[in-house]
Amino acid sequence: MFRITTLCENTATFGALAEFGLSMLVETDGARFLLDTGMTRVAADNARTLGVSLQNLDAIVLSHGHVDHTGGLAAVLELTGPVRVVAHPDIFTPRFSGSRPAPHDDIRMPLSREAYEQMGARFELSREPVAFAPGCFTTGEVAMTSDFESIDDGLTAEMDGRRMQDPLRDDLSVAVRTSAGLVVLSGCAHRGAVNTIEQLRTVTGERRLRAIAGGLHLSRASADRIARTVEFLRKADPETVACAHCTGLTAMGALAAAFGVRFRPCHSGTVLNLSGV
Repeated sequence: MFRITTLCENTATFGALAEFGLSMLVETDGARFLLDTGMTRVAADNARTLGVSLQNLDAIVLSHGHVDHTGGLAAVLELTGPVRVVAHPDIFTPRFSGSRPAPHDDIRMPLSREAYEQMGARFELSREPVAFAPGCFTTGEVAMTSDFESIDDGLTAEMDGRRMQDPLRDDLSVAVRTSAGLVVLSGCAHRGAVNTIEQLRTVTGERRLRAIAGGLHLSRASADRIARTVEFLRKADPETVACAHCTGLTAMGALAAAFGVRFRPCHSGTVLNLSGV
């Protein structure tokens, strides 16, 4: 069994489900984990609507410290009880959506580490890759190796007492090893989808890409970057490309053209089953 349930994302809605942020429940024969928690109570409320249990998780993995991926942690902890939370040490860094102070531009995690720990979060913070369940790995810090991917210069962080362009060192993705190659789960891939996949290939020693799901942060990318990312994925030849959130409609259209029936948007409520794992 390999099932990915998109609890929320902010490209489209499905039926009575609310949207906002990103959260995906991943279930395999050997592991059960949540990638991100959406914003506010959306992921938790949608889990209830779908009849999906969030108990007995191996871990919650937080892909990075933006509120649309972490803001729902408190509500999710109400459903999980005490649980391991895997993330990067920079996860609590103050984050902003612009270079100058302005109303509503604060996009950091809404609560402190201590507050979440009182709710049952057992943080495991690491700059290195973490094997958090059988066959499941985080990227660790993603190396910037491709010659066409860069970090969004419109996002800033408060570091060393001053606001600067956010290096997003905490940007993590996850790979699950299967008999047919890696399944890559991405929150946003702020440090580049290609860089992320190559990092996970290095971490796992597996070159084959079976599937990729989540956000690829191409919504504001140049036509050249989109084309080169799509070509990289075409050569990797995954059987499934299921992207939404910050991937952007232009890039999703290019991926749909390249992959045909192998592409699908993973809107809120999407359940993706991979057979023969």
